[in-house]
Parts: sequence; C-alpha cells; structure tokens
Amino acid sequence: MITRREANPGPNRRTALAAGAAVALAACGRRGGLTTPRAGRRLDIGSLGSAFPALAERARPGLFAIGVMSLDTTETWCSDTQRAFTLAGLGALPLAGAVMAAVEAGRMSLAGPIDFGAGELSAPFSIINQRWPAPPEAFAARAPVATLLKLALQWGDNTAGDVLMARLGGPGAVTAWLRQRDVKEIRLDRYARELATDLAALPPFRPAWKDSPAFIAARDQAPARVRQQAMGACLADPRDAATLPGVLDFLAKLVAGELVSPADSAALLAWMEATGPGGNLLRAGWPAAVAVAHKGAAAATDLGFTPVTGDLAVITLPDRRRYAMAGFLAGSTATGAERAALFAQAARLAASAVR
Repeated sequence: MITRREANPGPNRRTALAAGAAVALAACGRRGGLTTPRAGRRLDIGSLGSAFPALAERARPGLFAIGVMSLDTTETWCSDTQRAFTLAGLGALPLAGAVMAAVEAGRMSLAGPIDFGAGELSAPFSIINQRWPAPPEAFAARAPVATLLKLALQWGDNTAGDVLMARLGGPGAVTAWLRQRDVKEIRLDRYARELATDLAALPPFRPAWKDSPAFIAARDQAPARVRQQAMGACLADPRDAATLPGVLDFLAKLVAGELVSPADSAALLAWMEATGPGGNLLRAGWPAAVAVAHKGAAAATDLGFTPVTGDLAVITLPDRRRYAMAGFLAGSTATGAERAALFAQAARLAASAVR
C-alpha cells in the first residue's frame, strides 16, 4: 500500500476506484429541479419541523442541526439555514471531489505515486502514522493517489488527506474548485494538522506527535481553561466550515454528475457506501434495505467536550428514490454513544418523512 520505493503500475481511474472499495426551523432550497417529481412521494416537511425540536433539545448544550433534500423533487428542509458548522474530517469529501476533478483534467493520476516525508505527517487519526517507523524524520514514503484517496475518504486518515491537499495546491485550491462548481457555502482554509493543533491549543504540528498518545500528552500540557477556549474559538471561526444548505447542495451536485463525471461520481459514492470507521451515525437510523453512502467525522473529545460531530449522506431507497441528508452536532458534552443515538434518531425521523 505504502512503500519506500516505486509503487506498482495501477489500473485505470474507474477500475482503481472500484478496487478500493473491497458525513430556528425553516425550509431551505438552493437548486433547480433534478427530475420530475413523483406523485404521492413528497418530503413530509411538516413532520420534520414538528418532531425535530425535541431531538435538538435532547442534544443541549450541544447545537444539533439536520437537513434533508429530495434529489428527485429538490424539496428541502433544514433545521438551520444560516449557521456555518466546523467541518473537521468532513472536509475529506470535497477534497475527494477536487482530487477526482484533477484526475479528469489530467493533472493527477489515480495510479500515480506521491512521495512524502515526515514533514507532511498530520495529526491522528492516521493509518499511515501508525505504520510510520521511529524516528519519523528518518523515513520517507510513496503511495498511489488512489490509496491516499481511499484512506482519506473511507478511513479519515488525516495524513493521507493533507498529502493530497498539498498536491492540489492547498486548502484554498479546494475552495476555489468548489466556487468554480457553484458550491458557495463550503470552505476549506487549513490542513487537518493545522485545525487539529488549533483545536488543541498547540503550536504547529510536529512529527513526534504522529501517534495519539503523544499528541494527547502534548495537548494536555496546556491548562484546561486554555484548551476549552481554543475549542470554543474554533467553533466560532468561519474557516473550514459549511452550512446545511451548502453541504446538501454539494451532495446533490455530486449525485447529478455536476462536480465530476457521472462515472466518477458513482465511484466516489460507492466508496462512501463502503466507508470504514467514522461512526455509523446516519446509517444506523435507516432500514437495512436502504443504501447509505456517507462520510462521518468527529473532532477529538477533550475535557468531556466534543467540538463537532457530523455526517453527510446520500440515501437510496429500494424504489430508487434518493435523498441527501446532513447532520452536525457542535459543542457537545454527550458521550460517544449518546451522540450516535442522536444521529440515529434523526435518521429515523427522516426515514419516516420520506415514506
């Protein structure tokens, strides 16, 4: 997967992606119609609006928000249309779209190798970091773009994502690509290593912090008050954030083949359906017969406080109706199990609203 030498020649783009699959109540709308509405199958906006406030109340003091869009009729409901939520690891999804666009433009190749060294390691979680020998500065690696993309999208590997981001030209290049595709309410501004150290009140990332115990030990040297302030500041920061309408618009454009080719859109969605750890979140609330392609992520919990948990999903019902769904939980003091239960219940509300 990751070597010190040349990577083996790889298959073409689509084959490589397929082989890799072994995140105040108001209606909101941002896009024109995708397909002809299906009679009698409209989104039950009323039931979402009446049932969700009780779920949001359960999440307090965290701020819980969800949005649902029918990809057949473009009917959309969001519990919050204005707030920008910190993306954290969810930024891997627009990054993946930008990588595929670069591949289509001939600027990258999925089979093409990327060389990187210890200076490009990022904060945990990272499978690459776990396999990186010590001392980290003495080692360099090589991996195909397809491998790095799978690690970032399916497994939330921050090092893989940061390496790809650098080859694209940095976070600003991903945001510029989003604007070129008329996605207006998502922005990426920092590498994952930068956001992680900002959240933890740490100086710039060091390769010695590549593993979770070392990173946590460094973080815990700062006073609790300083760490809490740092997490609060990140939640209020407009950088690396998105609105619910923004992420629903992104998912709708992805499904419609407006971001990358239909074949590559389908391949990315297949990867999302086979996602690795990142939480079962929205998947847990939909029946087993429903296909859920999703990207989940959560910032690290510190002092009993989880700055952000999120999940972005494309849901395909057995009758082929499709929906985009997004959920964000900001500033939560709930346990991991409690946060997962909130997302599962939100998904059950959405499932009831589309029957």
